[in-house]
Amino acid sequence: MTGVGLAAEASALGVSAAAVLLVAALAAAWLSLFYVHMSLMLFGALVLFPFSVAVAYVASGARGRGPGWGVALMSAGEAAALLAAGAAAAGWWRLGLVLAGAAGLLGCVGAASSSLGVTGSPGWSLRGVAAAGCGLSAASAALLASGAAPGPVAGLSVALGYDLPLIYAVTAHSVPMTFRRRPRWAAAFAGMLASAAGGALAGLGFVAPGAALGAAGLPFYAASARLEELPGYLREASRRPGAAGAGLRYFAIGHAASLAAAVLAAAYTLLYAAGACDTPCLLHGYTLGFISIHVWIHAPMMLPVILRVRHRRRYNPLPYLLALLAALAFPASGPAALALYAASAAAAALVFL
Repeated sequence: MTGVGLAAEASALGVSAAAVLLVAALAAAWLSLFYVHMSLMLFGALVLFPFSVAVAYVASGARGRGPGWGVALMSAGEAAALLAAGAAAAGWWRLGLVLAGAAGLLGCVGAASSSLGVTGSPGWSLRGVAAAGCGLSAASAALLASGAAPGPVAGLSVALGYDLPLIYAVTAHSVPMTFRRRPRWAAAFAGMLASAAGGALAGLGFVAPGAALGAAGLPFYAASARLEELPGYLREASRRPGAAGAGLRYFAIGHAASLAAAVLAAAYTLLYAAGACDTPCLLHGYTLGFISIHVWIHAPMMLPVILRVRHRRRYNPLPYLLALLAALAFPASGPAALALYAASAAAAALVFL
């Protein structure tokens, strides 16, 4: 099997396993099994799922131009992420962190080497994926050093250290290039650095400064993708006819929702500093809103290819709206946020399944 073929199989396996873990994690939350919920969400939704998609993204972006072992290292990293999820499900928390850290290191080296020979914005995007892998290793090491237990601090550390930099790496390339603009890669890497440093600080127990650094990366995210031009993106998308136009509108509306979710996450950070929002509130501000909306944006493009299923193209903004409502509802009612989020995930799946 070629490196690309191995990556395709690994990515499909990881995405499928992460989907099962997500359903189990949501059921655990409904049953008030919060230790189980946090472990499954951290290693399944925040590590395994994005890593599995990143494997396919790097393999597609490299297209044989980098050394073949780079994609193989990414696949090995995904195997480590899968084992980390299994260890967490069995209650072996520290082993899960060790394996997640190893996955991050393999992802960092694998994506960086795969970027060799890839020029322009695609190459910088692959290097951003590598930076996110380093952020995952740093967050895992920080959590191990501090002796952190499964809980909101650990989730925030991984979300800031890995998921946000990965989002920045993809968005800084995909949005400007889709609308024929020039990405701002200096802003993207500034945002990645701030967020990854915030994740490591949070993992070491310095949650307030870590949260502040994570929020400081959000304006760089918006600048890197030129989201100040969103009205123009929406106008361009509205002029496109047919299924291609519907997909482009879904993409543009998703980034409008992501900008609203970024503002909400920043607001929750300010409330956290004022003592009006606790760590679970801050974590879910990112996961239910900002992170999930980016998954919903890219799922119709990536998941049918990864899972080899027919793309139904039922584009509609409902997944974004429900995710924003879930993030807004969490501080007042966890059960309401859970119901809204489950509905959001189901609506997102129905876009392409």
